[in-house]
Amino acid sequence: MKEQSEIEKLDLVARAEVTKVATLRARVPLTILSLFFILLAVISGASFSEMLAVRVLAVIAVITTILLWLESRIAVYGMALLFFGVLAGSRFFWDDPDSHTLLGSTANIVTSAMILVAGYGWWTNATPFTSAHSKALDSERIEAAEWLGVLKSSNASDQLVEFSTKSFVRGYWTYRLLNTGSCWASAKFKTGKMNRLLDFRIFALNAIRVAERGAGQLDVDIPGRVIRDVELSNGMRDRLLRLVGAKN
Repeated sequence: MKEQSEIEKLDLVARAEVTKVATLRARVPLTILSLFFILLAVISGASFSEMLAVRVLAVIAVITTILLWLESRIAVYGMALLFFGVLAGSRFFWDDPDSHTLLGSTANIVTSAMILVAGYGWWTNATPFTSAHSKALDSERIEAAEWLGVLKSSNASDQLVEFSTKSFVRGYWTYRLLNTGSCWASAKFKTGKMNRLLDFRIFALNAIRVAERGAGQLDVDIPGRVIRDVELSNGMRDRLLRLVGAKN
């Protein structure tokens, strides 16, 4: 962590905020899932191996649920283990005759892939999440939290730019960029739901680029993605071009 730049440290705690939001949203669904696993572990009359798998999953689910409600940092690891456990159980302990048909096997592969991706996502976020909550990054967390408050706020700021995408292909997202003077704070929300944080990143001032295309259309280049044909008002357009240093 000592080798990281200040921007990298700020970006680490920003990404951790998104993971935190995901853990808070997962509490109620996982509580219901835990009760379901407990019910299966008590009343199921399956084989020994299937009952063992269900009981192991029930234990993992209950422990993870408790950690989520306690807002423990290691709850993220529990979420990953639960997804991997469900995947292992579905592949090795449960043998549904319908899964041997073409339709059944296809559905099984797709479902397994989705579970694997979800588990991998939680696992890859676990270590950055725990690292971001170390005492060494207290000042960065406070600073990032202040910027996130501005990004979520409805109050106007001449350093804040908002634009959106509204199409089936690109999705219905609202993006906000805050020029803090030393870096960019970038947030992504579900359009119409500014309390639904989907992404939060911190970038260097030269990392955001804007490309003007025909008919006044703009593409915004944020590290990791290019947002094409953004929708924004004329005032926001001029402000965006000014803040990124582009020529109007």
